[in-house]
Amino acid sequence: MKREGLLIGLVLVSIAAPAQALTWQEVLDAVSKESYNFPHQATNKSVTCTKHIRWEEYVEGSGRHKGYVRHQYKKMRIPCP
Repeated sequence: MKREGLLIGLVLVSIAAPAQALTWQEVLDAVSKESYNFPHQATNKSVTCTKHIRWEEYVEGSGRHKGYVRHQYKKMRIPCP
């Protein structure tokens, strides 16, 4: 039973139309600078990334209240490396 399924699958895969392969030149043309609509004379080109900073701060307790951990979170914009 498994061999019949394997044989049918193999036949179906071999009958399928072959896919057209990309050449390296087509890939490089797609990612070239000329393919984007960004003006070349622009001088204020800057790319920024975000950095997620998380830290914990322990708040001490007193005789009546127990201490707890305060979770802090900050998102900063930094220049991309």
